[in-house]
Amino acid sequence: MDAYAVARQFNLVAPVCQWAELPPEPRLFQQLGLGAITWSPVAPTPPLDEEPLPHGGPTAKAGGRRQPLRVGELQPLAQRLGCSVPQLAIAWSLRAEGVSSVLVGAETPRLLREQLQALQVLPQLSPAALQELYPILGGAVPP
Repeated sequence: MDAYAVARQFNLVAPVCQWAELPPEPRLFQQLGLGAITWSPVAPTPPLDEEPLPHGGPTAKAGGRRQPLRVGELQPLAQRLGCSVPQLAIAWSLRAEGVSSVLVGAETPRLLREQLQALQVLPQLSPAALQELYPILGGAVPP
């Protein structure tokens, strides 16, 4: 907000996007005309047949800080949608209002391909699926 206000005050180019860990507060971004470049709410995790990454696996933002993600709570929905938990979380981020882009972090080309398949999950995120996802991933239930 400060950067936007200073840019307006001095007739400078205002910010057009912001990096955000999780989807932003939509009203603020709509009001300012900003887009958010966010990164996945789930830390990159390898497929089941690969070694886990040293950071300890999936995390989600809750209460203002990263916490271990309760993967077991996402797994049933991911299975119903025919996708992995990371794909589901990335699709959720892409679906969030105000998000222009989601950065993913893949350690190998195989992980990148798996994460990019989140684009195929987007059309499957029905209102019922979103109602199930938002509380688990640390966000408020959308209106």
